[in-house]
Formats: sequence, C-alpha cells, structure tokens
Amino acid sequence: MFHNVNDFREMVHASFEADNKKPNRFLGMALQEAIEQMLGKLSKDELYEAEYESYVLSMSYAGQQALANFDVAIVFLTELSRKFQIDTDKTE
Repeated sequence: MFHNVNDFREMVHASFEADNKKPNRFLGMALQEAIEQMLGKLSKDELYEAEYESYVLSMSYAGQQALANFDVAIVFLTELSRKFQIDTDKTE
C-alpha cells in the first residue's frame, strides 16, 4: 500500500504514462490537463450525474444520507486530483 502522498502520486503518474503509451488510450496531454478536462465534462454532464446517483445508491450499503451526492463527489475528486500534481517546491 501507499505509505505517503508521494508514493501515491508516483503511482498515479506511472499508471497514466503507461496508459498513455497505448494507442487506444493516448490522450496527448499532461495528467493535470486530462484531469481538469474530465472534471469540467463530468460537472456539466446531467446524464452522468443521474448515472452516478443511481449507481452509488444501488451499490452502497450505507444509508442515502451517508452517501456523497454528485456535487460533493466532484469536490472530493477535485481535492484528490490536487494530490496528483507534482510540485518540486513543496514537500509533504
């Protein structure tokens, strides 16, 4: 498992680079740009929002009040994506 944020960040970048080398997965952009585009599309996609709500509700054992709604999930994903950024001036 991951012992710190740096290990997690390195794994995410390595996975992205490995996927990006596959012809059917090549995005032609940096990880952070890909994440920003994904977040922009997801946050405006009403169909995806409906599918998210349906999937999460059907797959979770928690009560509905304990689940993160779509807007909260987008915020969590945004916060998580910040951990993927490589900042050489900052240590965690």
